[in-house]
Amino acid sequence: MAVYAITHKCGHVETSRQLGRYNKTTEKNLIILLGTQLCSECHRNGRAPNWRREVAAAIAMVEASGLPALQGTKKQLIWAQQIRGRFAPEIIALRDRIGDHDVNDDPALGLLMKVIAFTLAKADAGWWIDKTGGNNGTCTSLLRGAGFDWLLTEEIRPEEREQFDRLLDKMEQDAGR
Repeated sequence: MAVYAITHKCGHVETSRQLGRYNKTTEKNLIILLGTQLCSECHRNGRAPNWRREVAAAIAMVEASGLPALQGTKKQLIWAQQIRGRFAPEIIALRDRIGDHDVNDDPALGLLMKVIAFTLAKADAGWWIDKTGGNNGTCTSLLRGAGFDWLLTEEIRPEEREQFDRLLDKMEQDAGR
């Protein structure tokens, strides 16, 4: 049995006992996952977010924006709808901001617009969960991961890829990361 001191997202520290043997990567992922949850005391006292309300808000946002319906298992759908509900408004706002500029002048912006369209068109719930690290990612990390997926289907020049990476790096710095 392994014993871990977990700092939960509410700030409280709890001891977690896990049965079984884990390699270092699995241990690290387990600690990260448990850290994204509320401690048992906060959960019992009703401080847990109302996930049903979050999912309903995410579904309403998706219906209003015309994004495709997600596909996956029931658990994946619940989780992915929360994730997409959190990231899609930010991505749509970014798309709208870029839409004001001439993407022909800046190839990196043109690539970013294509990656944004690719990302928003994704209907696979598992993809949204994987690309965001299960809620721990940022909008730019999601777009970077989507960019790698998109690049597998497209042929672009290496210098365009470097410009795209620099643009995402600048976005992360501007966001205060």
